Amino acid sequence: MKNRKRIGRLLSCFLLVCGVLLGLAACGNEKKPTEGLEFTLNEDGESYSLKGIGTATGTKIVIPAAYEGKPVTRIKPMALINNQELTSVTLPESVTSIEFHAFSGCTGLTSITLSEGLTSIRVAAFSDCTGLTSITFPKSLTDIGSSAFGGCTGLRSVALPKGVKYIASGAFSGCTGLTSVALPKGVKYIASCAFYDCKGLTDVFYGGSAEDWAKIEIEDGNDLLLSATIHYHS
Repeated sequence: MKNRKRIGRLLSCFLLVCGVLLGLAACGNEKKPTEGLEFTLNEDGESYSLKGIGTATGTKIVIPAAYEGKPVTRIKPMALINNQELTSVTLPESVTSIEFHAFSGCTGLTSITLSEGLTSIRVAAFSDCTGLTSITFPKSLTDIGSSAFGGCTGLRSVALPKGVKYIASGAFSGCTGLTSVALPKGVKYIASCAFYDCKGLTDVFYGGSAEDWAKIEIEDGNDLLLSATIHYHS
């Protein structure tokens, strides 16, 4: 009986230690928010926007979900424009909007983790981010602004989520390295020059049928999109 109790206590201690170690490992895997970033209170008085790099240093930044007890919901216009030292950005789920030219000209940016709550990427938000090679869009995204990724010559493939119905003018213009695009069935309108000068584009994977594709309004300046091989879902 004593041996059984002893074994039981040892087993409990073992499980406790394992739990602590696993907890520490999990904590180690979490990305720590970058200190020194500059924020500004939004008009609603209940949330903040990232305003700029502030005193933060390093090439990789992790934007916190909250600042001074309030959620961070926006990346302000030109917040990190032309920050050529930046290589990686991680956004929290609280961010719903990336405003115009927020990361424009960040030529060293190769990796960005977009928030699952993101709905809008505004005009030229990532324009001329020539180091960006791939990007995964969250399911929540519905709006991609004009020239949002214009001049991102390093992009190789793009897969837009189901909620995107309108692709603005010049959204991916000048993405000369782009070889494939996946478009959802829900797309209704592709504005002028959305895929202008995408010289490497060879394949378009469309979520609908040929009949559905024919109903999409596609404006001028998208000849390279139309000349690519269209792969229909059904």
